[in-house]
Amino acid sequence: MFFHPRSKLRGIQPVENKAMKNWAVDTKILAKDPKQYQIWRLEQIINYGLDGQKLYRPLLKENLDKLAIDPQKKEYLKFLLRSR
Repeated sequence: MFFHPRSKLRGIQPVENKAMKNWAVDTKILAKDPKQYQIWRLEQIINYGLDGQKLYRPLLKENLDKLAIDPQKKEYLKFLLRSR
């Protein structure tokens, strides 16, 4: 269990829960639109880690401009895609 070292809450410590990354997204509804689900899934993988998965290069290249990720991450991914 991970307790945040700078927590200002009294009596309650925020806990990191790796299983609950998508608490605000209903994936069943999102999955009905395959393109949006694909973009959302790429964002999740890039922002929260690959968890043993690999990114599919053509899929990333096709959707990179549509991803809502940190601009520095996006530039780095563009660099990696150009380098090969």
